[in-house]
Amino acid sequence: MYLFPQPTRLTDRGVQSKHIFGDALDEFVDTLSKAMNHKSDRVFEDYVALTTFGSQIASHIVLAGYSNILVCTSFEHNTETILVDGNDRKNVSEVVGAHMFPLVWKRLNCAGNVSITRPRSAKASVFDNAYDAIGVISVPCDEYYYLDNPAPMRLDRTETEKYDAVVIIEPRRLNPSNRKFRIEEVKKDFASHCTSDFDIVTLFAPGSGVQIIGSDNKKTREVISKGAAHIHPVKYEDNLSKKTSKDVTGREQITQPIGFFNLRRFYNKVVKQFRIL
Repeated sequence: MYLFPQPTRLTDRGVQSKHIFGDALDEFVDTLSKAMNHKSDRVFEDYVALTTFGSQIASHIVLAGYSNILVCTSFEHNTETILVDGNDRKNVSEVVGAHMFPLVWKRLNCAGNVSITRPRSAKASVFDNAYDAIGVISVPCDEYYYLDNPAPMRLDRTETEKYDAVVIIEPRRLNPSNRKFRIEEVKKDFASHCTSDFDIVTLFAPGSGVQIIGSDNKKTREVISKGAAHIHPVKYEDNLSKKTSKDVTGREQITQPIGFFNLRRFYNKVVKQFRIL
């Protein structure tokens, strides 16, 4: 049993990918479920869904080729009950799925560094506990990032390498009626911590009502196109019949990634929320 191949790095020869499979997948699920205090009777199924969503986002960010990434987290809940839909346990929201990607990134040792923001003023969320358990680097900051905060983002950093990408998971605003922002305004909030040509990557759920003017539609399309070549669900659907194994009785059985149905379910969600600005 395994998840679909996750792109982990770009090389001169193309894209390298890895699987999370077998005991490694069991161990990953066990570590996360304990850190997040997840007590469902369907823990494995829940975390396969969560990991598949996060893995698809990680895939797209890997294919964008960044080397040092800051992720602005936004998840405040310290209870695990909201991780999956109670009526459909394979369903994961865009916000929850996006918060999973640094965990997948760290577990598969994807190329480039990923750090997450950790507001001093907030209690540890279930994801903060998981980041600590997996060893994701956290960067202390004053508060969550708000698009309309007049003050730039203040980070307590010990490393000197500047970020070449900042990922904003959720469009938090001090004033919910503020819905349009210019990319220059957003970049100004992070400029002192970033390279001169850094990108803003947003993972906003469709329907958030927030618009950032000045997005790099060409680069977004290029990365999504690369992603389609590696993780599009049709790729696996076409090849399922070619993957067979024999059971204990000697009969042939079709095998497939355990995360395949989640891949098919979440793929469109991910490409709709992934934007490079």
